[in-house]
Amino acid sequence: MAIDVKIAKNEDEYLKCLDIRKSVFINEQKVDKNLEIDEFEKTCTHFLVYVDLQAVATGRFRIKNSFLKFERMAVLKEFRGKGLGSILLKHMVDVGYKKYPRYLQIMHAQEGALHFYKKMGWEVSSKSFIKADIKHYLMVNFLKDQTYIKNLKCLKEPSLDADLKKRLESYL
Repeated sequence: MAIDVKIAKNEDEYLKCLDIRKSVFINEQKVDKNLEIDEFEKTCTHFLVYVDLQAVATGRFRIKNSFLKFERMAVLKEFRGKGLGSILLKHMVDVGYKKYPRYLQIMHAQEGALHFYKKMGWEVSSKSFIKADIKHYLMVNFLKDQTYIKNLKCLKEPSLDADLKKRLESYL
């Protein structure tokens, strides 16, 4: 099984990302198409996982204020449980850390995926909330690296949640 993770660089690759998301979010989870396809499509960095040249998983991230927001992580049903989500997320985290080292990595994770993200080092940082009729939680990837945390843009923002700021400062 040959696995390759790459950033979607053209329209064809972006459409493969959309096909995977439609299969998982719209067809399986019954998310409204108007919620799934949003105004951030063209400004996000989209990722694809290929298995033997077939696109089987996707995710994206984007800058949101002083945060790098991970979104739309999806693995086709028949390819789940093979470690592809872990490979994808690790790749996205690494690219995000290198490309945007001053942005705190966050996501809105579905309740059913919390265990997966916790296993990957992400931490729940909010009470639950409903998004697209699905229970979600804010999760943060603290990375626990003093240099990284010390240089985060969000630490200088007066609007940063006090509990989140306290958690970040605890790693310094």
